[in-house]
Amino acid sequence: MIRKSVFILLAGLSIIVTFLIFELASSKDLSHNSVINEEIIQIQTFNISSDSTHLQTLAKGTIFVKRTDKFPVIQIIASIDVDSNYWGGITFYIPRNWYISNIKSSYAESKTQKKPKDNVNI
Repeated sequence: MIRKSVFILLAGLSIIVTFLIFELASSKDLSHNSVINEEIIQIQTFNISSDSTHLQTLAKGTIFVKRTDKFPVIQIIASIDVDSNYWGGITFYIPRNWYISNIKSSYAESKTQKKPKDNVNI
């Protein structure tokens, strides 16, 4: 008789806990109406390549200009492919009154144990 009471109590508690977890997990106000490119005031794409040579070096991407309270924020998203025979590399020139807040790269720059491939996309 005691086992039956304990079983009923545990079953009831399990149902209540499951119901509470389900309610808490589903009560988040997630919207499918996301604003695309919020506060973006200009978008410009670029595609620069070494077509005049036999080398396969290129840089392509998009520049996003975002409006903020203090000053515009510019984000450059680029895919860079440098030919293994090209010794010059790719350079982005930034105006003097601008500063770089962060750089994200998939290139193994800070990982000394990894050896980059001859032809690397960044």
